[in-house]
Amino acid sequence: EGDLREKSEHPGFEQVEIINRQEHFIEYAYNQGAAVAGASDVQGEAPKFLLVQDQGNRWHAEGALDDKHVAKHWIVKFPRGRHVSDKDVLYNEAPYLELARRCGLKVGEALQREGQALFIPRFDRAVANNTVKRIGMESLYSIAGVSEFGVARSHELLCEALLKYLADDVKLENITEYIKRDILNVILGNTDNHGRNTAVLRDESGDVTLSPLFDFAPMYLDPEGIARVTRWEATREEAGSPIWPQVCDYFEPWVDTVQLRQSIREFAGKLAELPSFMREEGVSPSIIDRRLKSIENNLLRLREC
Repeated sequence: EGDLREKSEHPGFEQVEIINRQEHFIEYAYNQGAAVAGASDVQGEAPKFLLVQDQGNRWHAEGALDDKHVAKHWIVKFPRGRHVSDKDVLYNEAPYLELARRCGLKVGEALQREGQALFIPRFDRAVANNTVKRIGMESLYSIAGVSEFGVARSHELLCEALLKYLADDVKLENITEYIKRDILNVILGNTDNHGRNTAVLRDESGDVTLSPLFDFAPMYLDPEGIARVTRWEATREEAGSPIWPQVCDYFEPWVDTVQLRQSIREFAGKLAELPSFMREEGVSPSIIDRRLKSIENNLLRLREC
């Protein structure tokens, strides 16, 4: 049998060409005669492109290469703009993900930063025996029926949508993970925490679980001044800061909140080590200094859980 689509004859590009061309790489690829179908910018402000790496370590736009030739799938991201803070956000995204890993959150492979390019291994693709497995992925905004851009929806609305699709035996695990992520979002200043930056994966049996963490970065640095997008309802926040015990209590109809509170208290113990983790993972010193007060304040509230 022949291939379903004609294989591109273009030999692909070296990684250094992607790094040097930055956000203009796809236009460059097109002008070089490479197939670029499927390589358009991924949703979001930062230039992000879907690329695949072949078995000879050459790079192609996703969709330009037959599955049997693909070694790995990537998202390649560049700074949102030319301001110094845009570069600081991108620079710190890889160490931020490692902070989450050290705190016990669900994360995928380590990100790779090369110059002003961030190479992100995709967790919704798996390659084995010259075959690509595509894993179903859907954002929380999608499962909650939120289609408008630029709208704010509460954590409660998103979590209730998530709970509808979770099996009973994984509800506590996923809600605990969700709350821990928001704790880190607040403490570390990831203000761009909307429902398109959180997703679920659906396996072949139809079971749903939160995807690994992604788009986790110090977005408070963004020169456009991104305010914290997704918040808990007013009764569970005070002066813009979540009241973590009340956040936990909200989930009493769905999960054992005694266990939930215990998990959050244990998590707080790890967070006490965040300043050391940040230094060890190479987070910019200026960010460490600016987040110390946030760490201290949230630890006090977390110990009330």
